[in-house]
Amino acid sequence: MRSGPACDKQPSPARLLEMLTDRFGAFEAIAMSSIKLARHVPEDELSMDLLVAEAILEFGDELRKASRVAAHKQSRI
Repeated sequence: MRSGPACDKQPSPARLLEMLTDRFGAFEAIAMSSIKLARHVPEDELSMDLLVAEAILEFGDELRKASRVAAHKQSRI
């Protein structure tokens, strides 16, 4: 996030969650790839441990839920 005279207004918490959710998609893509590759290659050759991959996918789901709730609350204001 940039700051300075042109950026005096800070984004809302809902917007920050939305931005985090968008950027977290890259980690989810790596996690999904690791899970799919685990069917064909040994786990030690994967770019990510399978438990970590599952945790990332679960966190991504929770992050999207939080983002939806925050956006809904923001729209009611």
